[in-house]
Amino acid sequence: MHKLLLKQLQQYCKDAGLETQQAALLQAISDSYDQHELDRKVLDNALVLTSKELNERTLLLRTQLRTLSDTQDQLQKSLTALNATFDTTGEIILALDNTGRLLKSNKMGKELLPDIAKYEGKPQAISWQNVRKMLLNPWHLSEMTDALQKQPSAHIKGTLHFTNGRIFEYHSLPQLQNDTLIGRVWCLRDATEEKKIEEFIHHQAYHDALTGLPNRSFLLEKIETIIKEHPHDDKKIAIIFLDLDNFKKVNDTEGHEAGDQLLRTATKRMRNCVREADVLARLGGDEFVILIESDISQSGLMRMSANILESLAKPFLLNNHNHFISCSMGISIYPRDDTAPDGLIGKADMAMYRAKKMGKNNFQFYSEELERLALHQLEFEHNLRYAISNGQIEIYLQPEIQVSSGKIVAAEALARWIRPDGTLIPPVQFIGVAEQANLISGIGRIVFDKVCAEITRWKQQGINNITVAINLSAHEFKDADLADNIQNKLLEYDVRGDNIVLEITESLFMEDKESVLLTMNQLRAIGIRFAIDDFGTGYSSFSYLQDLPIDYLKIDRSFLIDVTHNKKKYAIARSIIDIGNHLDLQVIAEGIEDQETLDFIIQNQCGMAQGYLMYRPMSRDDFLALLLQKKAES
Repeated sequence: MHKLLLKQLQQYCKDAGLETQQAALLQAISDSYDQHELDRKVLDNALVLTSKELNERTLLLRTQLRTLSDTQDQLQKSLTALNATFDTTGEIILALDNTGRLLKSNKMGKELLPDIAKYEGKPQAISWQNVRKMLLNPWHLSEMTDALQKQPSAHIKGTLHFTNGRIFEYHSLPQLQNDTLIGRVWCLRDATEEKKIEEFIHHQAYHDALTGLPNRSFLLEKIETIIKEHPHDDKKIAIIFLDLDNFKKVNDTEGHEAGDQLLRTATKRMRNCVREADVLARLGGDEFVILIESDISQSGLMRMSANILESLAKPFLLNNHNHFISCSMGISIYPRDDTAPDGLIGKADMAMYRAKKMGKNNFQFYSEELERLALHQLEFEHNLRYAISNGQIEIYLQPEIQVSSGKIVAAEALARWIRPDGTLIPPVQFIGVAEQANLISGIGRIVFDKVCAEITRWKQQGINNITVAINLSAHEFKDADLADNIQNKLLEYDVRGDNIVLEITESLFMEDKESVLLTMNQLRAIGIRFAIDDFGTGYSSFSYLQDLPIDYLKIDRSFLIDVTHNKKKYAIARSIIDIGNHLDLQVIAEGIEDQETLDFIIQNQCGMAQGYLMYRPMSRDDFLALLLQKKAES
């Protein structure tokens, strides 16, 4: 019997026989107590297990909560960093779903594109019509839409130009979830300043800084593009190569600023003479090219060229003085004359040089005959280079006499080109080519060297009183080392400076007068004397006769031809002689070919004479023989 039931019977029931009488009942009650006891133990065990499990779950939940809290904190930090990056990336970022609804935009997008940003998180899609109104290139949106319809997952990029002047570069990537397209992310970068810089650099690379005109690079690319677009020669274009005549003199006398002003003014005048579609380009210096792409007849080209000549012939006011220039032009036609950009320009250039040789201030069309002449000129120049390098340049000497006594007192050294076969080429045929090809300095050095060698040879024969005149070009005179080179050559041959007279032309004084004076004084210090050659044919001025160390004045032969039968020539020649005598200069009359002219200069007290009447130019050996003969006769 259950102990709890037994205790209750002992406490509340005095009838001892009850246990016997009610044994079954009591046994059932006892079993109930046992079952209850057993159930309670089971329940207690269950509660203990449940409590333990709850405690474990609670601990796990607390751990998970802490982990979740840490994760949420990290996520918040990451989101904050992502948003900060999102907002400070320097680009506008827009996330759209497949319907065009704006899911998110960054701070830059909201600031720069408020009309787009206001759609963020709203159920309606962006109004692309409004965006289209903001663009200078709205057609680009249509192209972009068409491209995405064909390839929804494509990566795309491009440039948008807005009406407010801003330029944005964009790129767009698809937004995928489980390989399913759910939207697109658009990134737009403000490239306005960058594009402006690129455009500036591009403009600088293809345009002339002084005039703002397209340059050679632009011109060549433009011509090449036209030719590529018309490969079957179904389009004619014209090239006019233009070079300003006498610009250098203006630039040297008035200064570079005045020269720049003249170029800008000339550019405006030329622009007014061509059509809007024509391209006027500056190649550099005083060279310009006009590209005529639209149809124009040869007579139209001639009218345009004549208008340019007339426009540029008008005076240019520089530093309160009027200056006059002209221009020479050459014209080539595509495809008749050439089919390459450089070839077209080169042939127009060739025609321009032809215009210069024909007296400047005119225009010439390119022709095959012109090219043959140019090739001949090129070959001639090549042969001249070879001649200079291989001892084919010789000097001839033409005596100059003292009019009063008839004695030979000086000689002019004249360059001659003598080919191996003995052919003698006079200077009139090669000096001009030498100057154009920058070969004149080489010829000048050869002449000076041979003159010094001859003076030394004469001294060995006891002849010490002959002065030799050497022509010096403006190009040679600009050499900063001229005085030193001449002095070294005099020392090398032991020749006195007063044995040499340098003949210079009046045009030299139109250059930098101060620089010319400095060089002349340096040479004067070592005994060199100076003569003005061809006096009266250039920019004659009494000022340089007064300011510069001149010793001789040579009257140009053009004033002496038929001088006794032409009153004007008579007056000019007589005046030049009088000027020279009054300035204590030795006056030399050149080109004396008859006795009548000789008598004229004698009557007018010209001190020296030179010409075929007395002596023709002769070789060095013949001149030495003549000197020795005269010495023996005396």
